[in-house]
Amino acid sequence: MSHLAQLLLAFKEARAAEDATISVLCTDNVPGNGDAIAEAVAAYLEERDAGSDAVDWVQSHVVFHNSMVDRITSHREGDPDVPSTEPLPAKALVFEDIDGVLPASLAEQPGVLIRRFPGEIDEDHELKLCIANGIHTASVYALALSGLADTKAFREGAEFSGILTQYVDSVFLYDILPALRAKLSSSEEEIREVYEDWRARLRHPHFGLGSFFITQNSTIKLQVRLWPTISRTLRSGQMPSSFMAFAVAAMLRFLMSEGASRVSKTKMVGRVCVPVRTHSEAMYAGKRYNLAQGWYEFEDGDGATSAALPDLGPISHHQACPSVKQLCASIAMVLDKLEPKMEGPRYTLFIRRVAETLQKILRGASPMEVLAEVVDEDLDAVIPRSREAGAGKLADIIQEEARRVTVIDVHTHLFPPEFGELCLYNVDELLTYHYLVAEFFESSDGIAPADFYALPKQEQADLVWKAIFIERPPVSEAARGVLTLLRRLGLGAAMNSRDLGPVRAWFADQDPIRHAERTFQLAGVKYVVMTNIPFDAKECPKWDARIPFNRDMFKTALRVDPMLMNDWSTVSTAVQEAGFEATVEGCIEYLRHWADIYVPEYLMASTPHNFDYPVTKNAPDVPDLVGEVLVPFARERSLPLFFKVGAVRALNPDYRMAGDGIEVADLGFVTYMCKTNPDLKFFVTVLSRDNQHELTVLGNKFRNLHVYGCWWYCNNPSIIADTTKLRLELLGPNFTAQHSDCRVLEQLLYKWDHSRVILAKAMIEQVEDVAKTGWPFTRRDLRHLAHRIMGGGAYEDFMAKKL
Repeated sequence: MSHLAQLLLAFKEARAAEDATISVLCTDNVPGNGDAIAEAVAAYLEERDAGSDAVDWVQSHVVFHNSMVDRITSHREGDPDVPSTEPLPAKALVFEDIDGVLPASLAEQPGVLIRRFPGEIDEDHELKLCIANGIHTASVYALALSGLADTKAFREGAEFSGILTQYVDSVFLYDILPALRAKLSSSEEEIREVYEDWRARLRHPHFGLGSFFITQNSTIKLQVRLWPTISRTLRSGQMPSSFMAFAVAAMLRFLMSEGASRVSKTKMVGRVCVPVRTHSEAMYAGKRYNLAQGWYEFEDGDGATSAALPDLGPISHHQACPSVKQLCASIAMVLDKLEPKMEGPRYTLFIRRVAETLQKILRGASPMEVLAEVVDEDLDAVIPRSREAGAGKLADIIQEEARRVTVIDVHTHLFPPEFGELCLYNVDELLTYHYLVAEFFESSDGIAPADFYALPKQEQADLVWKAIFIERPPVSEAARGVLTLLRRLGLGAAMNSRDLGPVRAWFADQDPIRHAERTFQLAGVKYVVMTNIPFDAKECPKWDARIPFNRDMFKTALRVDPMLMNDWSTVSTAVQEAGFEATVEGCIEYLRHWADIYVPEYLMASTPHNFDYPVTKNAPDVPDLVGEVLVPFARERSLPLFFKVGAVRALNPDYRMAGDGIEVADLGFVTYMCKTNPDLKFFVTVLSRDNQHELTVLGNKFRNLHVYGCWWYCNNPSIIADTTKLRLELLGPNFTAQHSDCRVLEQLLYKWDHSRVILAKAMIEQVEDVAKTGWPFTRRDLRHLAHRIMGGGAYEDFMAKKL
């Protein structure tokens, strides 16, 4: 600190800050670091007898900002001089600025937050300690004992990734979240955002720290990172979860030494549970470990914790394992030092759970085997219904399962990035989407639709941004959606600056394929089903060129609107241009041709205004394209027919795509098709709220009909909630609750983010009503429910169903 104090005195002597304030920003991650630096500088000035003038000058001209840093950088494999990187965390740097002296532009930088009120930054530290640091600490001891030398074990595709992710999700849900809710003023959503950011980092391919490195100073980490959560849980009258008991048991097992193999007074030797034959000796923080031979060196303060635990040596040599009672006594000695006045039956029971878990590991089960058992037991445990029952209540579990389920988006208008201009993404496409354009026309003054559409896309987007987001509060669902997805992409600071420039620059830097992959991952989408139109002159060349793309992410559907409309002119022209005869058989050959190229999930069409079927043909030379072409072809290829019902195209043609409207449709044709084709499968969604009840009843009456989605004008929270509750009441879990209908890639983020919350509320209401009968629900039940109506379970079951 002497150099800093001397620098500040030099500023004073040079009169460099007469009319300005000097900010000292610390990037050492210690709570209250600014206050500590201020005290150290003051002490230095006092020691050197710098005089009251110097002290007063520093007090009046220098601000020592408290800060929090959250940026962990490991090194690239095989090259310790090259850092490995990860996406910028949401809270990379947090500065306290009570006096408002920092420039406003600093807060506009990605990952930088400014806290202007006392106590705010304390909550940032608490969140980091309990969530990021707590999750790390809860994980690394089991990893190290299992021969997993770093946290790359969390990465997708790694052997234990699934069970480890379920583990940390459960520690957060059952222990950390309720403890933080009770203590902090931060909202639950803010707490969850911190966890989601950390969870994504843990699983990121360029993030990973050494497990043994993180195990250092174990007892202190138990006291600072895990014990606050455990203590708050116990003092609130609740029990820490079996997952938290596992975390403590794994840590204590790590600290059990082979007493005869002590390296020095403080350095001891432990033994892993799962040796790794291919591993060679390695170093961490001045200590060694050799996973091939199964040993590691460790230090833990004065060694008191290890001394309180049984010696691992005799146990390792197949002598008697300590009893649960003996382990309870040892564990109590360790935990009582953390909080001497902790007592009571729940505390005693928690110690016993830790002891039972520890004993399983000592008897030879690997930590991952024990963890798998804990996960299975949790899935099959009956969940308390009462809202007073703590974090395990039904509502919390349903929300968690809805948040975590990987969805299948059964209908979109998306294209893979390899299709070039057909793949719509970036902020200008988002702002000129027809939902927002229609809202713009409603609110704009002085520009006609034709003049608007004549402008370049970016100028259109600027007008929409100004009218909907700047001049008026952005409260519509479409506007909220844009804000949600920008925040989810890490563009919150740029968004709040209300300047589209940085947002456009960010999108311009994205590689389209990687951006699509990341968007799917953030949205929790397994795959989407596209809308592929063989009659579209822009799309067909992409298929003719046989452009390769990721068919696991983008599945196809063959759209046949002109055939459903019996538009013989359009159909016959397309069929002849493709080299087939303008006959019924030629039309079927045309569909075969495109089906062979697409390999579609289904045939689909949007019904025209006032659609009805069957109808009397007006022209004797025009075939019945539905009955003579679509139905026979669907039967030949075993393809379901998807119908979207109730749109009125070009209700206001001046608005173009933004001018389509809605009607209450006659669903008689659905009844007719299901009755007369019992061997064919039909999927139907409706655009009018007034049709939802009738459609749901039809879904209850025909085993070959599957109800899906909240389409277009029904994709609003109030309608989604009512529609889903109705369907649950009449259909059980035998429908597909939602599809996004996205045309712009990033819309996946907001449509599924918003839908997860709404669908969870509908499930909670219905499940809690059922639970009042006394029916016992388990987490496995609720996971299955979310999977069926959101994760594609009901969709894929219906697709595979034998009629």
